[in-house]
Amino acid sequence: ENAPETNRIQYSIENASRYYVYLPSGIKKVTDGSLKEKKDSRYVSRGFIGEKNYEIEEISGSRPSELMVADDWVSDPQTDAQKEYCEAEAVYRQFVYDNYTKADAGMSGLINKVFWKDYDTENDGIYSAISHIREILKEKVQYTENPSEAPEDADPIRYFLNVSHQGNAMLYASVAVEALRQHGIPARYIEGYYLPEKEISGSQDASVLLDGKDAHAWAEVYFDGIGWLPVDVTPGYYYESVA
Repeated sequence: ENAPETNRIQYSIENASRYYVYLPSGIKKVTDGSLKEKKDSRYVSRGFIGEKNYEIEEISGSRPSELMVADDWVSDPQTDAQKEYCEAEAVYRQFVYDNYTKADAGMSGLINKVFWKDYDTENDGIYSAISHIREILKEKVQYTENPSEAPEDADPIRYFLNVSHQGNAMLYASVAVEALRQHGIPARYIEGYYLPEKEISGSQDASVLLDGKDAHAWAEVYFDGIGWLPVDVTPGYYYESVA
């Protein structure tokens, strides 16, 4: 009911890849700026390569992704624009399920044993599955920014779950993607930067510098009728992201 306000954001890229554009993970729409929508990538620079400096106006959602529900018109479109959207989304959804539910066959035994052996499917859904993954990880492993490296002949995920029991955001996100795919939920691995709310509120001139220490990884899940939305299972990130 409460329409979110438009945010104006300025970017200056130094010593980072200009191939990408850097946007809030909860972004709903870019209303102005030197970006254009491009299918699965969503937004790319209008220039030949990513620009070093750019500015956009955007609208981001604040609702936790796991609680998102498609509007009623998605299942019962009324206007031509709604019907066109639903037809296009149905085609893309088929592509997503064909490609983003493919899990590592060699990992299926371990993942199913750890995450889905005793899972109660009575209220199954994206929210239930992600909450379950968080609880299992909380019981079995611990978060650390600098985990021990897996031996060269060892699979990092298997080593994380069976041996070290310590992992960083990259390992948490990788495990989440594998677990979701094994459960039939389309998921993909994402890397970017994490900007805590306290850094925004503590800035005097509304500018914040992000560098390597702010690098982060998370997962995206495909919500039927809506699209890709971010989910985070790394301890210490989820609740602040929701807030």
